[in-house]
Amino acid sequence: MMTDIVESSEEFWIRRYKSLQDQLKTKDARIKADKEINRNLANANHDYSMIIERLKKRETINQDTSDGYHTFRELYEHRRVLTKSLFNLDKRNCWKSWLHDDSTMFDEYFIVGIETKNGMATYHYHKDFWEEFNCKEVENAQAWDGHTSTDAINRIEQHFTRETVSRLKAIDE
Repeated sequence: MMTDIVESSEEFWIRRYKSLQDQLKTKDARIKADKEINRNLANANHDYSMIIERLKKRETINQDTSDGYHTFRELYEHRRVLTKSLFNLDKRNCWKSWLHDDSTMFDEYFIVGIETKNGMATYHYHKDFWEEFNCKEVENAQAWDGHTSTDAINRIEQHFTRETVSRLKAIDE
């Protein structure tokens, strides 16, 4: 009987020893993982700090931001004058509205568009330029057909060919 107790006690300590070894391995692994996590967090914090500092130093982008040649203000003025000039040539296909198709609109803006055989092209302009667009006024703009800026440029370019412009000028005269 005493032998049973001794053997049991011996087995207990062997199991306990193995358990402690496993715990130490796990503890070492946890310590190693914790160190790696802390190192990664420190690197991430450093990266975020650098990004925040770079953002703080950035200049505000506004209408006077320039590419070295033109400001945004100048480029939007060019776009407005060119759009107005082209759209006013084709009054039958050009329209303007104070409202989108769903009756919403950006404060103090209107939308002007032109229907081409390839789809519409539209732009928003400040209310100060409403009178410059000599085209029909509609209560609501047509539903947006999903066109992109590139689509609009391509549609306008394809619509206003030399022949089309000559024909439109003749009709207008």
